[in-house]
Amino acid sequence: FITYNRLYNLKESEARQYETGEVIKFLRKKFNLTQDELAIKLQVNKSDIQKYESGAVSNLKLETIRDL
Repeated sequence: FITYNRLYNLKESEARQYETGEVIKFLRKKFNLTQDELAIKLQVNKSDIQKYESGAVSNLKLETIRDL
């Protein structure tokens, strides 16, 4: 699991080794949000957040990434 310091200090080349879902889950937890709360903020379904975090969705919309 990614620690905050590790994520904050990553170089771009190192960041590529982490899956997008891992980063989403890490940041969601860092800000003490549930999947439900994040889904509401992004105006998506909870199941979408679950898919993002599990890696089931590999091509997130750029708009969704910006909203994160």
